[in-house]
Amino acid sequence: PGPGPDGDLEYQIAATLRGRKRRSTGGRPRKGPGRPRVWTKPLRGGLRQVRLRSVTAARIAGYLPAMATFPAQTLQFLADLEAHNDKAWFDEHRADYDRYYVAVGKAYLEALGERLGTPGKPMPGKMMRIFRDVRFSKDKTPYKPHLDVWFAESMGAEDAGWGPGLFARLQPTQFMVGMGCHDFEKGALEAFRRGVQTDGESLRVSLAALAEGGAEIGGSTLKRYPKGYAEDPLMLHTALHVGCTTPVPDDGVGAVVAAAKRFAPVNAWLKKHLSP
Repeated sequence: PGPGPDGDLEYQIAATLRGRKRRSTGGRPRKGPGRPRVWTKPLRGGLRQVRLRSVTAARIAGYLPAMATFPAQTLQFLADLEAHNDKAWFDEHRADYDRYYVAVGKAYLEALGERLGTPGKPMPGKMMRIFRDVRFSKDKTPYKPHLDVWFAESMGAEDAGWGPGLFARLQPTQFMVGMGCHDFEKGALEAFRRGVQTDGESLRVSLAALAEGGAEIGGSTLKRYPKGYAEDPLMLHTALHVGCTTPVPDDGVGAVVAAAKRFAPVNAWLKKHLSP
């Protein structure tokens, strides 16, 4: 359907996740041999907007590469946003946001979900919004200068939210991967404490091994031990997550998969003791 991103026309890509209802763009459908259906819409300056059914379709059509290395344009967009975090700049660079943040983020989300899941059943995940909630914050900058994705096996279930998840954050010069729970709800906190009482030693061994390897352990927020429980440092936790921060990797998908395997013992412990 005409030249792609490397041709003589520049394309804005608005890719939607699989399963969402397609909306008419007012353009005309175009098909080619072996290609998914795309919709093109004329824009000012001779440009065309392209809408595709899914990120997978976008890759097949040649509009998005298979995610491995994060595009340099994405890192540059994040760096520029960090330096110019205001609405005027963002509105002026909305096309870059659509192409190098939204489209790239969704492609990364899908590629990573496929690797983390099983054949035919990718792990459920979501890309976090770039817009900050500034209502109760002293920091009034409107945008997050990073790209975040979150995966959890319990996502989409009726009891969603009970279990641990996997988190990845792309910044202009750094990449962070974490796994665990960032906040225990009341029932989960009680289940965690019961697990520490009966099976705390195995968790301590796993955390010690990860810390020795340079991982960061988070979630210890209490100053005093809760009443009725032993004075165990794990009892000071109202959350539990492990993570690591590195330079931006050449393979963003492989880096997360490797970290997930490294953090697997803690993830397995949390799933065992927090599962409803």
